[in-house]
Amino acid sequence: MNGLIGTINCVWRLYKMRQQAMGFVKGIGTGLAVGMALVAVGSRMMRDNRSFRRRANRTMRTVGELLDNVQEIFH
Repeated sequence: MNGLIGTINCVWRLYKMRQQAMGFVKGIGTGLAVGMALVAVGSRMMRDNRSFRRRANRTMRTVGELLDNVQEIFH
């Protein structure tokens, strides 16, 4: 009887791990799809809109400086 319960428990754990892994893979796929869509829209806007390019570059510099400051805090 104890062997049967252990086997059922093992199968159940494997089933739950598979479900979690599939959810993780679906999340990665969704993130990739959204990222590709954002890159497509962003590249179109970067090509067509000069003021958008300027603001995007300024934002990237600011975020880079912020990350540098955070790294300095932890060193």
